[in-house]
Amino acid sequence: MLKELWNDHEGGFHPASAPDFLPEAALHRLQLGRMRAVVGNAYRHVPLFRQRMEERGLTPDSIQRLDDVRKLPFTVKDDLRESYPFGLFATPMSEVVRLHASSGTTGKPTVVAYTHDDVDVWSEVMTRRLACCGLHRGDILQNAFGYGLFTGGLGAHYGAETFGATVVPASGGNTDRQIMLIRDFGVTALACTPSYFTHLIERAGELGVDLRGQPLRIGICGAEPWTDAMRQHIEQAAGIHAYDILENRAGRLVAPMRALAAEEINILTLTLADTADFGILRLIVPDSDHARKVLEREGWVVNVTEVVAVDIADRPGGLAEVLTALESAQLRLEYMYAFSLRRDDKAILIFSFEEPDRAIKVLTDAGFSVVDGEELTRLKV
Repeated sequence: MLKELWNDHEGGFHPASAPDFLPEAALHRLQLGRMRAVVGNAYRHVPLFRQRMEERGLTPDSIQRLDDVRKLPFTVKDDLRESYPFGLFATPMSEVVRLHASSGTTGKPTVVAYTHDDVDVWSEVMTRRLACCGLHRGDILQNAFGYGLFTGGLGAHYGAETFGATVVPASGGNTDRQIMLIRDFGVTALACTPSYFTHLIERAGELGVDLRGQPLRIGICGAEPWTDAMRQHIEQAAGIHAYDILENRAGRLVAPMRALAAEEINILTLTLADTADFGILRLIVPDSDHARKVLEREGWVVNVTEVVAVDIADRPGGLAEVLTALESAQLRLEYMYAFSLRRDDKAILIFSFEEPDRAIKVLTDAGFSVVDGEELTRLKV
């Protein structure tokens, strides 16, 4: 599906992210259905899991709600080692297309099997991650994660190809060649561990290569922890934005709010769409260029998009009248903001459209008043 969904340099939202955004009730139904399917499959095909379920008096039919996840037995790292190599597989080997494994430095390696469907899911998840980092179709991504039994290299590779980027499968090591490829191939994105990126910067300096003079603009780092100081060093030395593969977790929203507050940038309205993986924060501010520079400086992926502000009758049915006009013209509404300020006795709503210019014409022809940006910023409570 995602092979047909390309990124647009002017767009503010990559369609690869669309599957994440479901109404909460639909999301919970999907999660419950998938959890029940996974539990049923493991119960039927993994003897250790079935034994632990039976010890707790459970069957797959015991899982009726999302909260029932707390009833399920844990699988711990020792289980993976003791069942080495294939004892916990819930799929016959005839359906396994690839095996990956950990290094085994603390004992027997942990083995993971992938079916064709697993590889497709893996590629799609990585595609969404790369979209979050600001990658575009036509970018040249040099993948310096290791290829082999380690799972990371091929994950980034398949995700970037699915995304529509050009992949340079450099793998790890051979730093002089890595630097040559960055320079000669016009690489725009580099994926590797942060410690290796730091080493690459040092070696480039020894070779007299200034990475800041190359097309390189994005660093995608992962597979190990790193500090903000290391990220800042990488960004300054290579002249790029460096992104971690981060989860959606508590405390992430406050960081951009503090950055904007420090620059005295007032937020007129906002909307937040979050998922289990990441969040998208949309803001209306008086000076979008200033806000973009502030947020990009702090390492956030930022896109500026055009929206349309409309005043509507503040009464039951006011919004329905606007939506009826849009439906008649077959205009696609992407998202909207509620706005706390008013103009005279009218409420103001802000919309994002695929075709903003045509939307403005349709709305004005239907008798609605469009509020321009300067007037919007002057409105007071």
